[in-house]
Amino acid sequence: MDNSAFTPPDPKGDAYKAKLAREAMDTIAVYNILDTDYILDWSGDKFRFPAHTEKRVPRYIARNFFKEIKDLYIHKLQQEEVEKHKEKLIAKGADNVVYQANQLALNTSKYRTDNIELMKELKTKIWLGVVEKYGLDVPPPAQAEKVDLRSAEEKILSEDMDMPYKTTKTPVTVTEQKYPINKKKLVEEVSK
Repeated sequence: MDNSAFTPPDPKGDAYKAKLAREAMDTIAVYNILDTDYILDWSGDKFRFPAHTEKRVPRYIARNFFKEIKDLYIHKLQQEEVEKHKEKLIAKGADNVVYQANQLALNTSKYRTDNIELMKELKTKIWLGVVEKYGLDVPPPAQAEKVDLRSAEEKILSEDMDMPYKTTKTPVTVTEQKYPINKKKLVEEVSK
């Protein structure tokens, strides 16, 4: 795929978005672990991945390829497990074999699309790694000096916001009164 047509956004606006846009065009090697060819459709562009073959594509295509191939492969393993359950149930003479086999596979299967360990295992087989990093040979454009637009109070407060509390005075402890307040005596003292 020709990467020359890609123009990343202006990095002065948002450096993080510019980095993501650049990384999206990195060349990644992926491997089709399926027994059949796979065609990935990305906004009308078709990418063909022959069975049991390595292919180099941009990162954004590789990410989508990994997600789709991972799910297809896990579903294939699930279906094989369901078929095994069906054969066992038929041998036992069970009724409603398809439903029971699917329920067994659903409740006991390790082949689930949300199984993180299985995803990690498949990632090592599908995602072979970065072949070329896009745009690293181009120096980043010069950026203007950053200006701090905070108010003076915000600048001062932000300097030592996490400073631990230190006191030079001995703390005053408040004790509870043992006797109730005599209201008449208090009123006399205040009125003097």
